[in-house]
Amino acid sequence: GFAAIRATKLLGREGAELAQLDAASAHLRTLQARYERTHAAGHALLQTGGAAALAAIFYAGLAVWHVPLAALLPIAFVVARLVPMLAALQQNAASWHHVRSSFAEVQALLAAARAAREPAAPGDAPPLALTDALVLDDVSVRYADRAAPALDAVSLRLAVRSTTVIHGPSGAGKSTLADVLMGLITPDSGRMTLDGRVLDGAARIAWRRSVAYVEQSPYLMHASIADNLAMGRTIARADMNAALAAASAGFVHALPEGVDTIVGDNGVMLSGGERQRIALARALLTAPALILFDEPTSALDPANESAVRHAIAALAGQTTVVVISHRDAMLAGADQSIAMDGGCVVGTVTSRTS
Repeated sequence: GFAAIRATKLLGREGAELAQLDAASAHLRTLQARYERTHAAGHALLQTGGAAALAAIFYAGLAVWHVPLAALLPIAFVVARLVPMLAALQQNAASWHHVRSSFAEVQALLAAARAAREPAAPGDAPPLALTDALVLDDVSVRYADRAAPALDAVSLRLAVRSTTVIHGPSGAGKSTLADVLMGLITPDSGRMTLDGRVLDGAARIAWRRSVAYVEQSPYLMHASIADNLAMGRTIARADMNAALAAASAGFVHALPEGVDTIVGDNGVMLSGGERQRIALARALLTAPALILFDEPTSALDPANESAVRHAIAALAGQTTVVVISHRDAMLAGADQSIAMDGGCVVGTVTSRTS
């Protein structure tokens, strides 16, 4: 509700949102009250039952079996000690019953995660280099909840240090294709090769270390620009400044504290274009063999769009670049453009020899 507070206020839905919150709170109170009543009833029944059992033992011992009172006192002591233990057992049983359904869901989630677990890449394995081309050969990807394939027999070639723009309508399969190129998902059929080497298993995971990704809404920590660039690594300030310059992010040096400026939660203190350029500089610091941009200018004003486009254009011939975009302006200067629709490549245009 808070994430959509602008739309809520503009549409006059404050009352509906409050009613929804009240309904959820009332349902939670009902469940909690039911649990407390069940727990209290069980505890009272146990205490009452313990007292009744003790009274029955004394009555039977004195009136029926004529056992001396001194012999009954140890029995009374034992019963008195057992009742609190049984009460604790009853409380634990009630708590277990209360969380059983949640525990079952967690167990199911863990089982699904284990089933989808990937092989671990060697921790000391160097990043994979791209010296010739990254090639997809008849790659198809299907999702369990969709009838049509997300990618259907896609074949393409990304030459080393070339720039490729992938465009098409929403749902064309562009994002799935990006995930395949980055090694994040395994094709259901077909194969991806790096300089003729098939990328599967641990090799596909190792390939990720050679890829940088600049998404449409890049993630920034509530920390300084320097911390966001380093992301836990030791990076020299000179290298940071060089990456910022290559990313057309010179605005950083005009900030009150330069690279030590705190950007706020998810970069809230920066504009969208500034966040994009910080993310690009962070990507460049990894010296990637492939850098992929996902709709980098879709939500930017003309000035920021021009700055981001300039930064991407400056990468031409330095590294392999893939840009996913629906804007025709991004096609300028690209070595090839790939049109997608319905999970298929429906057109490829090569502007110059790669």
